[in-house]
Amino acid sequence: MNVPLNNSRDILNSTKSTMNQPDQFKNPYEIDEVSDKIQKFLRDHSQFIERVSSLSEFFAEYDSFIQYLKENQIIFQILDIDKKIFSDLVISKMIPVLIKDSLETSRELSYKRIQRLEKFDEALSKSKHLIQEKIQLEKNFEIS
Repeated sequence: MNVPLNNSRDILNSTKSTMNQPDQFKNPYEIDEVSDKIQKFLRDHSQFIERVSSLSEFFAEYDSFIQYLKENQIIFQILDIDKKIFSDLVISKMIPVLIKDSLETSRELSYKRIQRLEKFDEALSKSKHLIQEKIQLEKNFEIS
């Protein structure tokens, strides 16, 4: 991921403080700046999801390999390999399962948080248009 975790937290914290003070933005440029940061965070989230998905593919390959070892236990018997080693290999199948579950939980949580950021970005966009209209109305009023 391109954004360090601290930087991502900074974006989220600034977003929270902004949500508590909706009139903090006085011009469209400030909104653009925050919106750009949100868009960068959304791109980084997309990269995160891609990486989590690639890890899931790794675990599928690992599962296939463990299944292959189970099916070909006779190879271990012929080679006179300790059955404890084989059983340890099979038991080690639980490790990827736990990691997969953790990754899936992380993915679900990140989706929920990203949805909030997307909604906030949408609200910012609407606010930007309102501020632009307000500025234009003020200019028109001053002219007249």
